[in-house]
Amino acid sequence: MYPKGWAVYATEENVAKFRTVVKETENGKSSDDKRKRAKLLHKLMNATTIIKRNSEDGKTCHPGEVTAQNIVDKLLKQHRIVIDVDRLSLPENEHAIKELGEFSALYHLEDEDAEVLGLDSGSVVAGEAEGEGQAAGEANTVPLGVDVQRR
Repeated sequence: MYPKGWAVYATEENVAKFRTVVKETENGKSSDDKRKRAKLLHKLMNATTIIKRNSEDGKTCHPGEVTAQNIVDKLLKQHRIVIDVDRLSLPENEHAIKELGEFSALYHLEDEDAEVLGLDSGSVVAGEAEGEGQAAGEANTVPLGVDVQRR
């Protein structure tokens, strides 16, 4: 590699010449990390997860329900996004979705994620389903689209 010019010896002169400095912000994270995190969060906000279930009457899921773990698994499989199942809350604070249709689950952000998106403390990102109020404990959340379809 040395004869072809692809590498150089680590002399003081070469180290000074080729040194790259990554600028860090006040909390120790580089701006590149924040940019990647913001891109991932925007991808998460725009993703709609499709889950197919059997249905006899066209309205309810039979035999299975859609739980938060099902949504996390499908989000990984369809969009290659990994999220924590404990930070996901289903519509109307239910344990599982039992009907077919489109729903909006809420993902609770960490403080640094909310800071990357420019959210104030206690805000909900626009795009949440109409008619849903902001209850206590919904601070810094983003909606996740969930579409439960008939198989």
